[in-house]
Amino acid sequence: LGQPAATERIEEIVENIYTMQSFINVGYHFVSDENGERGIEFLLREKPWGPNYFKVGFTIASDIDVTTDFRLNVGHRRRNVNRLGAEWRNDLQVGTEVGLYSELYQPLRYHTGWFVAPYFLADTTIQRTFEDDARVAEFEVFRRRLGVDLGYDWEDSRVRLGLWTGQIDSQLEVGVDGFPLFDDDQGAIRLSFEHDSLNQKVFATDGGRIDARYDRFLTGLGAEEDYHSFTFDGSWREPLGEASAWHVRAQGAWLEGSDKPASAYTTLGGITSLSGFGRGSLIGDRSVFLELGVLSGIQPLELPVIGAPRILSTIHAGNVWAPGERTDFSDLRLGATSGIAVDLLGAVFFAGAGYTDGGKARYYLRVGTDF
Repeated sequence: LGQPAATERIEEIVENIYTMQSFINVGYHFVSDENGERGIEFLLREKPWGPNYFKVGFTIASDIDVTTDFRLNVGHRRRNVNRLGAEWRNDLQVGTEVGLYSELYQPLRYHTGWFVAPYFLADTTIQRTFEDDARVAEFEVFRRRLGVDLGYDWEDSRVRLGLWTGQIDSQLEVGVDGFPLFDDDQGAIRLSFEHDSLNQKVFATDGGRIDARYDRFLTGLGAEEDYHSFTFDGSWREPLGEASAWHVRAQGAWLEGSDKPASAYTTLGGITSLSGFGRGSLIGDRSVFLELGVLSGIQPLELPVIGAPRILSTIHAGNVWAPGERTDFSDLRLGATSGIAVDLLGAVFFAGAGYTDGGKARYYLRVGTDF
C-alpha cells in the first residue's frame, strides 16, 4: 500500500500464492475504486481436486548383511479448513515401523506468521542392540504423545514453543530375557527451530536445512525425572558447477540430568550417521556427528526420464558417549561413505558402501521417495 506497483514485487506475491499449493492458476490486473484509488486484484483458480490432498511414498532400505526395512507413507492435507487458512495434516506410516502423526495448523491472524498447532503422535519403531557388530537383541519401542505449540513462521524458518505429554515403553522381540526394558511417562516444555531453504527436494545443490530442539522434562508435567534434552541436525549444500554441490552436515545430541531414563538416550549408526555401524547400534547420552563431502552429477551419462546419476562421497567423524564417560573429541571415530544415486521419477535409488573406525565395511541399498 502506498508504494509503486513494481512488476518484480507483484510477481513475487504471485509466486508466494503459488506456494500455498491450493491454486492451479494465479493472475492479476489493476483496478480502481469509486474514489479513483488504484489497486491490484488477484484472480485465483482453486485446484478442482482439493481441498483434500494426498501423497504416497515408499522406502526400502537394506544394509544387506543385517537388516532390511520398508515403509509406505501416506500424507493427507486438508487445506483452508476455515477463513484463516487452517490446515489439517496427517501422516501415516506402515511397514517395518508403524506410525501416525496428526496436527491442526491454525494461523491466528491474517498477514502475520503467528500460529497455534495442537498435535498427536503414536508410533512403533525398532531398536536393535549389537555386540561386536553382531545383532543380539531387537526391541519394539512404542510412543504416544499429545501436545500443543505456539509458533511463528517467516520466510524459510519456523520457531515453536509448546507443552507435550506422553508415554514410551519397549518390548523385547528378539533375544534372551534379561535385557533392560523401559516403561516411562513423559512431559516437557519444548522449544524448536526449523529452517529449510534447499532449492529442491531431490538432489538439492543450494541451501540448507536445520532442525534443533530443546526439551525440559519436568515431573510436574508427568515426566519420570527432571532432565534436559537438546538435539541438532543441520546440513548445507553449496553449488559446485551445474549439477554438483559441496555437502556439509552436523548432528548432535546432549542429555543432562542426574537420573536420565534410558528411553531418552541417543543413537548413531547407519547410512546417514557412522555408516560402518548398524543403524542405532551406538547408544549413549551424548553424541556428535560431522560430515563433509560432494554431491556430483555425471553429466555425460544424462539419461532420458531419470536424468543424470549422482555420486555422493563423504568423510565423517563422530561418536557416542555413555553416562559417566568423559566427552573427549579425540575419541571421534573416522570414516567415509560413497555411493551412486539415480532419481527414478521421484523415487531415488541409492547403492553405496561405508566404513567407520571400530566398525566394518557395510554395503547399502535404498529405494525411496526422500533423499
